[in-house]
Amino acid sequence: MSNLFQLNNVSSTAITYNDTEQIAILVFCATRDEAIRNHLQQLVKQRPDPYKFPIYVSQDSDSIAVQNAITDIIEKEKHVYYMHV
Repeated sequence: MSNLFQLNNVSSTAITYNDTEQIAILVFCATRDEAIRNHLQQLVKQRPDPYKFPIYVSQDSDSIAVQNAITDIIEKEKHVYYMHV
C-alpha cells in the first residue's frame, strides 16, 4: 500500500466555492516577519489556484512587523485571509 494512512468508513463534506472543492491552507505565525513573508510568498507561488487553495494566516503575537508582512501579501494576492488572535 502506497498510502501512509488508510481511513475506512469515513465520510466527509467538501468545502466548495462556486461548485469547486477547496482545500484550506492554514498558517500560524508569531514574531518572525521575514520568515512569514517568505513562507507566504512560497505558498502563493506554489498553489495552482487561489480559489481552490485559500490561505488563512493566524498571528498569535503583537508584532507590528509580522502584521505588516502579512498585510503586504494580502493586498497583492487573492484569497489570502488574516486573523490576529
